[in-house]
Amino acid sequence: MDTQPHTDMAQQRGFTLFMRWLLLLLIISEVSDFLIFLVPFARCQKTSYVLPVDCTFNGTQAMYAQINNALWSNEMRPVTYPSDVLTVKLGMSVAGILGVDEKQQVMTAFIITTLDWTVPFLSWNNTECGFDNISYPASELWLPSIQIAEHMDQETNIDIPYLQLNYTGGVHFVQLKRVTASCQMDIYKFPFDVQNCSLTFHSYLHEENELKLMSKPAAFIFDLSVHSDSGWRFVSVTELISTTTFTSKRTFSSVKYGILLKREASLYVVNLLVPSCFLSLLDLFSFFLPPENVDRSAFKMTLILGYTVFLLITNDLLPDSASHAALINVFFSFSLALMVASLLEAMFIVNLSNNSKHYHRVPRWLHILILDFLARLLCMSPKPPAARVTVTLNPHAEGRLDMPGEATIPAETREMEMIEGVAMVDELKKVARDVLTIRLRLEEHLSPKENDWKLIADVIDRLLFRLYLLFVIVSYITILVLWLKH
Repeated sequence: MDTQPHTDMAQQRGFTLFMRWLLLLLIISEVSDFLIFLVPFARCQKTSYVLPVDCTFNGTQAMYAQINNALWSNEMRPVTYPSDVLTVKLGMSVAGILGVDEKQQVMTAFIITTLDWTVPFLSWNNTECGFDNISYPASELWLPSIQIAEHMDQETNIDIPYLQLNYTGGVHFVQLKRVTASCQMDIYKFPFDVQNCSLTFHSYLHEENELKLMSKPAAFIFDLSVHSDSGWRFVSVTELISTTTFTSKRTFSSVKYGILLKREASLYVVNLLVPSCFLSLLDLFSFFLPPENVDRSAFKMTLILGYTVFLLITNDLLPDSASHAALINVFFSFSLALMVASLLEAMFIVNLSNNSKHYHRVPRWLHILILDFLARLLCMSPKPPAARVTVTLNPHAEGRLDMPGEATIPAETREMEMIEGVAMVDELKKVARDVLTIRLRLEEHLSPKENDWKLIADVIDRLLFRLYLLFVIVSYITILVLWLKH
């Protein structure tokens, strides 16, 4: 009877011990799960990864193995905390301008871009190893996704399979790209135009709170660019760091480069402007041909035909613009209009000179206005040739004049003759005035009426030539000032 209580107490003690061990096992399990949770968090907390290796061959292999261990994921941004912002420093240089299409409003260029960022948990002791940089496969490392917003065609890249790692954790990645970018071009001052094309770099994947783009100095970018002889000359490069908003909640960091290009105008000056000026000069010197000659009109018509052929040949060299016409097109149209006006003036002068016999006599007011006033103003003296009036003396009167006096005239008779002579002088003056009037009437009647029209044509031709020359000089100087005006 006494053994039964002892048995119950033993069972109770065994059960209590079992429960204690079970509770201990549960506590150990919970602690192990918590430690497993803290392992990756502790890995995110490390700030650097120093590789304790030497510089032997086996050490180099070990160093690469430890780098692979440090870069434990090539699919995640290399940041200590997921909320950290990764700063990527962007550099660009233009290796050459391959082409500028004004009609399509695009620019094709070959550029070299560099991307630099820092991996915070990667470094090694460069003093022990003796080198600062190593090459690493680009496919084994996370790379930022950077695109060009103005790109209009399929992007063509020359892949460089390796990037450069620095002992401080810095990454240097180089890309070679052939870019066809849209560019809003202003061809008003062609071929003395300056174009400002922009290239905007940003990421469509990582927002501003994940990736921030910085730029190298513009002077550094300009010095690295190749100033090749491709018809364009670099003037300056500017950079602008900003944010790009695609939606109301998503913003992306961006870097915008403004490339200022100036066209080399020597080719267009030699092929377009100089021949046009020569043809205009020939049209100007055609005024020295005789105005009554029909060859002047034929020469001007041939000149206009040659200028039209010249415009057709050079049409492919001129850029198109839907917004406004280029100044060189205005220059060519203006030169052609001057040639047409010169031809019309030549036709008018030839018609006035050759068909003057069919016109009426020149009105007196027109005679005074052109032959008297305008002729003197233009330093011309178009005096019509006087009509030749032949006077035949009476042979009997000549004989009487040669006859000597028959006798000496008395004094009283002389006094009488003096009185009569005074009256005769007055009468002779009246006769002289009448004879002069008759002479002028005879000259007007005998002179051909078409001679006045020819003189009027000469004066008008000289006046129109000087007006034409003045208008050409003023117009060409105005166009030249507009071309060279900044």
